Amino acid sequence: MLREEIRQFRADRILSASLNGSIPCREDVNQMTLMNKPDKHQLDQTVLLLEITKRGMWVLESNPRFAPFIKRNEDKDGTAEVQIAVEDLRFYVDLIWQLGEDVKIVGPNLAIEYIKQKIESIRMLYH
Repeated sequence: MLREEIRQFRADRILSASLNGSIPCREDVNQMTLMNKPDKHQLDQTVLLLEITKRGMWVLESNPRFAPFIKRNEDKDGTAEVQIAVEDLRFYVDLIWQLGEDVKIVGPNLAIEYIKQKIESIRMLYH
């Protein structure tokens, strides 16, 4: 509620939840659903281009953010062209980051530059 937007969390990772008595209940909470979240298709869009290994395909095909955009090659590797809002680019790159060498970002350049920054930040930790 602090960010004034609907947030989604994986239920299998929530260990506990409880009401915070110091925060008053908002009257509009009952009307909030994922059905009335902002339409990001109206924002500036970009296409995240990916090359995916066989192992990466196994992981991304079960992810609803990527699965509809995946094209499998005959050798079981694949590609994806994921249309997203530009403002969500870092979020998607962070998801891909977890897959390491099993997913390569081909474009856009903004995504490639962001992942290079992440790589350099980690490299500097072990310099």
